[in-house]
Amino acid sequence: MFLIYDVYEIAPYAAGQQDLLLYFGQLEELFKAEFRQGNDI
Repeated sequence: MFLIYDVYEIAPYAAGQQDLLLYFGQLEELFKAEFRQGNDI
């Protein structure tokens, strides 16, 4: 998942646009068990 945040959303203006790349393995533990079972995660 690739997220792009505009300036001031999650960092100071001087830091510019922020890009965040998350791999599914990093997010897996955040999903409820019911979702994981029904979606073969």
